[in-house]
Amino acid sequence: MPRFCSQQCVYKRGDQKQLRKGFTDLTCWFPGCSKPLSGGRMFCSRTCSNLHRHGAKDKSGKVIIKTCPECSKRWETRRNDPGRQRLTCSDECEFEARSRAHRGKITSIETKEKLSLSHTGKSLSDDHRYSIGRGVSGSRNSRWVDGRSCEKKGSEDYNFEFSSALKTTIKKRDRFKCRKCNEDGSKFRLFVHHIDYNKKNNSIDNLVTVCASCHSRIHGRTLDNEFKALTIVST
Repeated sequence: MPRFCSQQCVYKRGDQKQLRKGFTDLTCWFPGCSKPLSGGRMFCSRTCSNLHRHGAKDKSGKVIIKTCPECSKRWETRRNDPGRQRLTCSDECEFEARSRAHRGKITSIETKEKLSLSHTGKSLSDDHRYSIGRGVSGSRNSRWVDGRSCEKKGSEDYNFEFSSALKTTIKKRDRFKCRKCNEDGSKFRLFVHHIDYNKKNNSIDNLVTVCASCHSRIHGRTLDNEFKALTIVST
């Protein structure tokens, strides 16, 4: 709705006495401002004028409505909000979007070496370690099968034959060394590995001693699961 009835009144808007006649408590036209006006102006400053032109409700700025590409959630953001430039509504959606963008990509050996060198010598906080572990746990892990160990809590996957005495016997037979890299347990912990991946098959020929590093690589399919026959040296 126009404020002035004619162009002549528009030209006379600078006349404070004529404009403020009958309006003794005239204030800034912007709803979020209550400063008094002087000199026949509509707004107390250029900031209020721009905010009013953009349809802002208060001094926080224009309301921008964004839609999350992951969960389709809509949220409002302002000019002075710290996360006004983010594309997702939460950290969980941002992590899912980044994971989906990198999922299926093959990383070259050179890139892996550069990533390894960039993280060498850096110390991580407990919260950072927890966040990393949460991001690669469960179905998000590349080695995820079907959640069997989570349902059975791990221990029920083995039977009573796979005892501590049997593990000690296997380690003694292998001279307390890894059958892959000859690690003696000083750097990595030693484990007893099932060659055929069957936790119920606890025959001596199916069990070997491996370190934690080789054990992880074998189950991750980055190290072969073949073992040479052990030659027993008689003393």
